[in-house]
Formats: sequence, structure tokens, C-alpha cells
Amino acid sequence: MVARGQHTFLLVFFLLGGALVGSILSEALARSLWIFARSAEAGLRPSTLNLLFLNVTFGFQLRLSLGTVLGMLVGLLLFRRL
Repeated sequence: MVARGQHTFLLVFFLLGGALVGSILSEALARSLWIFARSAEAGLRPSTLNLLFLNVTFGFQLRLSLGTVLGMLVGLLLFRRL
């Protein structure tokens, strides 16, 4: 029996793996199929917090394309087959 925490870890693993593979395929197909060249971006610019003894930088950027979304769907389908 798989514990709930391991179940969640596997889901995140499959989703991130699918997103990575989908993004790589999207970049490879972008030159030949125009629909894979389009993407949407969202995120926060890096912000730095200086506490004199510690510098902390926060920020992230998310870029979604058709390949990324398709890869995540394939990852979800593979996860559900487990």
C-alpha cells in the first residue's frame, strides 16, 4: 500500500516530468509548427531582502506552452494508470 505522502510525491514527480518533456518537445517543434511557438508567462520579478547578515532573494517565473500542458496531461494519465 502506498502512503498518502508518497502518493502526492509521485503525482508531483509525474506532473513535473511531463512538463519538462513537453517543454523540450515544444521547443524542438516550435520551428516547424507555429502553435508550439506560442507561450504564456507569469511570475514575480526577483526581490531581495537585505538583513545585513543575510541576503534573501525571492522570485519565480512560469512559462506555459501547448507542449508543456500536453506533457502534464500525459504525466497525469500515466500517474492514474499506476
